[in-house]
Amino acid sequence: LIGTVRCYVGDREVCVRGDDPLANMTTPDPAELFTLLKEMRNMGAQVVFMEATSHALALSKLDALRFDTAVITNLSRDHLDFHGDMENYFRAKTGIFSLSQRAVINLDCDYAPRFIEAAGECEVYTVSKETDADFMAEDIELLGDKGSSYKLRHGEESTQMRVRLAGGFAVENTLLASAVARLYGIDADTVSRAVSEITGIDGRMERVDIGGDDISVFIDYAHTPDALENLLRSARDMRQAGQRIVLLFGCGGDRDRGKRREMAHIASRLADFVIVTSDNSRSESPERIISDILGGIDKEKEFALIIDRTEAIEYAICNSREGDMILLAGKGHERYEIDGEGRHFFDERVIARSAYRRFAEKKKRRERNEGQYRM
Repeated sequence: LIGTVRCYVGDREVCVRGDDPLANMTTPDPAELFTLLKEMRNMGAQVVFMEATSHALALSKLDALRFDTAVITNLSRDHLDFHGDMENYFRAKTGIFSLSQRAVINLDCDYAPRFIEAAGECEVYTVSKETDADFMAEDIELLGDKGSSYKLRHGEESTQMRVRLAGGFAVENTLLASAVARLYGIDADTVSRAVSEITGIDGRMERVDIGGDDISVFIDYAHTPDALENLLRSARDMRQAGQRIVLLFGCGGDRDRGKRREMAHIASRLADFVIVTSDNSRSESPERIISDILGGIDKEKEFALIIDRTEAIEYAICNSREGDMILLAGKGHERYEIDGEGRHFFDERVIARSAYRRFAEKKKRRERNEGQYRM
């Protein structure tokens, strides 16, 4: 596996750059990538799954490779600081087809018809949870934080699937993965069992064990409008009656400014309380980034502005109400923050646990005092 979060050979983690797995690029540069592929082959790997970024495709970094199967998940606003506009972004993505023998395309993506047209000589297979396709998710049942279930239909074959990952997007992702597995001849029962055993992915709707259950804290990598909307809609599907959704998010510096207002609009529309903060400001002023975000915030709804992300997380937890679902969006698997001074350690899990300990202790003291008063 070669991807954003980690690189693996079997159960062994492989570092592309030095000894820090989080220094990996989603698609490593050619010198690193081809060295890694050679190492994987020497270790006995027979199949490699890798994320092929639009940057790598646009810059012809993958031209020496040939893929057996290309999987198109979706296309939504991202990386426009590099591509300029969605049309260039789309064209970069289609570069994968000339390097591939077969394509699996998600029909629920708005660009699906154009992707199919651009696939050229690739053998195309489709998946969908909304319309007729080669592989379909039917009878979908969302089970809150317990995951979801659906029937995987392929022709006359129908197989019950149980997904332990929270969020409706997990249906789409497991459907794509299952389609590829079936195309490789893996039987449906094996696919179903494998999907049911997936327990979670670092930084993707990841529930943080904060040491209590009166509130819940989730970390997610959502850093684009589409990803943020999917995260919030999944949270709304999961929440119980009366439960508040508290969203903390920011936008990256030196990146597409146009998405900031759009993400703010989505946040105001789908969250009950929004906390705007920093997220990898890089060389850009955090104040300028947040000013862009505030242009899309609904000022009639509850929100808070806290530039320092640590303070923002502490505020979210220490001012929480019973049952709150707190979503920390943007950093996901990252355990660092990049600002004008460079990259430094930053783990939202550690911050959230520490904040909750203080919150829980303060709550206990208050309850003890109230008990003494009643006596």
